[in-house]
Amino acid sequence: LPRTSLLKSITTGKLLQSGVDMELVLESVIPWLFSRDFVSNPHQVAAKKEEMMKNPYPQSINGFIGQINALETFDSTSFLSSIPHPLLLLAGEEDLSTPPWCAKLLHNHLPHSTLHFFPRMGHMAHVEKRDEVIALINSFF
Repeated sequence: LPRTSLLKSITTGKLLQSGVDMELVLESVIPWLFSRDFVSNPHQVAAKKEEMMKNPYPQSINGFIGQINALETFDSTSFLSSIPHPLLLLAGEEDLSTPPWCAKLLHNHLPHSTLHFFPRMGHMAHVEKRDEVIALINSFF
């Protein structure tokens, strides 16, 4: 994971822990997650922010911090090549959080992987291109 992405996530964790208003946290996170096309539409951003704020099952702060700690300390590179199962890797070509080179690195170490890039998509292709993601998953399995 790029250091820039990790630092952004660590800062988001600190904001959450300090009780910063969730609306402000989401405003700082949404541009890192969604495509340029999505972010350029203020109505879409406002609707997504509202939807995220009303989520009845949000990720816990401790869960988020644990996720960041795992990203910071865990390295699976040494055993990726020994995974014998077929894997479908889905990535956005414009992902700021996990840039395309991260997906390529995984793909190069996973002998039974298939890599699909979503053009003009960020980290949340599964939200913005839901039907395409479902079709890819269904056709893979």
